[in-house]
Amino acid sequence: EVPAPESGWFYTFQLKGCEVLTTAGESIGTVTDVLDAGGSEILKVDLAGKEILIPFAESYVKKVDLDRRSIEVDLPEDLRDLNK
Repeated sequence: EVPAPESGWFYTFQLKGCEVLTTAGESIGTVTDVLDAGGSEILKVDLAGKEILIPFAESYVKKVDLDRRSIEVDLPEDLRDLNK
């Protein structure tokens, strides 16, 4: 057991397994890991064997719903293509 995080904060283990969705409801994939990038975290997302890295930042992450195991994101048009 761990203490409950402050409002708006999350333990990284809570994010693993969450489905990542666009604000339009399109599935981007499932969080497989949370990487520490020296001060900020990056969500490692897998969709059918393809890896996408998404910065865990307010400008991209719009909503985290741990009860529904989902993370809603609003990504720049070309962010998914950067990892190809």
